[in-house]
Amino acid sequence: LHSIIFASLVGVPFIALSYGVKTDSFIDEIKMSDFKIAIDSISHKELIIKVDYIFERYSEARSSL
Repeated sequence: LHSIIFASLVGVPFIALSYGVKTDSFIDEIKMSDFKIAIDSISHKELIIKVDYIFERYSEARSSL
């Protein structure tokens, strides 16, 4: 949780591993749900998709933080 808080404060896009209510609440509050992966259902394919998504929309993601 702390790493995504710091990343969001300095405008660095991130992929958050959702593992609890506090993490989900923070990610939802800053409207970055597209960058969240549930820890209990993560797969390498989904991770690659999320990384590609960030690279393709880096400026957009950065400006929305």
